[in-house]
Amino acid sequence: MTDNIEPKPVYKTKKVEGYYRYTDIWWKWPESLPEEERWQPIKCFFAHDALVHIDHPFHPGKEGVDLFVGVLKNGESRLLFSSKQVEYARYWIYAMGLTKEPLPLPCSDVLILPNELKHVGSMYYKTGSDLRGALKHLEKINKKVGKGGMDSSLANRRMIFENVRTLWAEKQGVWCAIDVESYEYEHTTLTELGYSIQRWENEEPVHENGHLCVKEAWRLRNGKYVPDAREKYDYGASEILPRTDFREKIRALIESLKQYGAVFLIFHDAASDIQYLLDDKYKINASLPNLSYLLPDKCKDGLYCVDTCDLWGALEGIPQDKRKLEHICRELGLKPQNMHNAGNDAYFTLGALRAMAEGAPLDQQRQARYPANRIEGLAVKEKDEDEDELDEELDLPNMKRVVAAPAGESANGAAA
Repeated sequence: MTDNIEPKPVYKTKKVEGYYRYTDIWWKWPESLPEEERWQPIKCFFAHDALVHIDHPFHPGKEGVDLFVGVLKNGESRLLFSSKQVEYARYWIYAMGLTKEPLPLPCSDVLILPNELKHVGSMYYKTGSDLRGALKHLEKINKKVGKGGMDSSLANRRMIFENVRTLWAEKQGVWCAIDVESYEYEHTTLTELGYSIQRWENEEPVHENGHLCVKEAWRLRNGKYVPDAREKYDYGASEILPRTDFREKIRALIESLKQYGAVFLIFHDAASDIQYLLDDKYKINASLPNLSYLLPDKCKDGLYCVDTCDLWGALEGIPQDKRKLEHICRELGLKPQNMHNAGNDAYFTLGALRAMAEGAPLDQQRQARYPANRIEGLAVKEKDEDEDELDEELDLPNMKRVVAAPAGESANGAAA
């Protein structure tokens, strides 16, 4: 007879991912390791000029580095490493024989969880000087936030702007601008919808535009409060559909976008258009499950909302005010016409986003557009010779040894 032996309990652990402040990795982590032979590899690995080197294991063969900028709940911004980047650095330093044993992780107290951030976005820095400048620039922004000189919503808009630039540059997923028009005397009566789409095939842009009108509402005309431009669609033929077909075509359009993975729905002043798509009283009832107003760090499956009011607010330096689409387009050098036609509005909404997303980083765009009227503290300095206390004089080991990836290993994906 065998004794009944109770099985030992199996405890499952969940891996926690998040972000570390740049300054915590540079200062606090090495300080927790008093032995020089343990902390010096960290300083070498995360030095400004090493991080952007073409042979750095975060991005072998690529110049520059992708880090993250997060907006805390209090509106302040921080330059961040992802926990994946830090874990890979530990592995690489040990695998290269720079330490005798794996380094311990930084203290868990300095790990920032995603739910502790209002927003987080990827940022690309080409040179060590760019990286140093970013730290100083964020410090200036945070001082303004702390003194009440910059609304936290403006800081959030700035992050959204740079996040959109990063996502657009990936040339993945699909971006679809949508505009809905209604009868000015009865806003529950929808009259038209326009859409303008951009996606990529083999990194080449593919465009699609459309303008849908409701047959039963054709005789209901605006003109007193809102211009009537329903018959002035400039980018194709308008489709006049029975109301039931109009609704079904919109639902089918949105469903068709999901095949591309990441779906970015673009609006100018999103609230009303999203209400048109979702509220029962308009009877479109589009399927937008888990529509997120928080953009991902990089393109991944999901539905995301982008508002060009936020992008322009960041560029103009206004925290909450909203400019008319036509004004924004003219400021961006576009040539809008026949606005308040839903198809034309969608076309120029996408065009405005494209102009900002394909441009230089935010403050460089802002400086170019408003050279004599910048918000104090937001201008970018091309070069700052001030002493930077982060630039410690270190006797760095041979660069090839510091940045050459371990045999058979790659850092691709470490900068997730």
